[in-house]
Amino acid sequence: ILYARPRARDNTLAINWFEVRWYGANSSKTRRMEKKVIIKPKNKHGYNMDTLLKRAQYWEVDMVTNIEEELLPIRTEVSFIAKAIGQLNHIENTCRLVRFDQLNV
Repeated sequence: ILYARPRARDNTLAINWFEVRWYGANSSKTRRMEKKVIIKPKNKHGYNMDTLLKRAQYWEVDMVTNIEEELLPIRTEVSFIAKAIGQLNHIENTCRLVRFDQLNV
């Protein structure tokens, strides 16, 4: 079973896919869930569809495809916004240092 999980950290948002597997017996109350992150290719905003679909159950294929198609533009926009926020923070810190230096002269 696959699921996508968003994670907000600092000035960015990550949306990662996880694969869930169950093991153990329900009757003996040893049933446990194991989740494993699916690695996204570096320098890309989306996952390799072949990788996702290979791990998906047959009944998940359409849903996973639709969700990943919707997440791609979101990840792209988040990337641009995070870079812009980083630049603004850099500019703000530089201006603060310049003002501090001018006050101490």
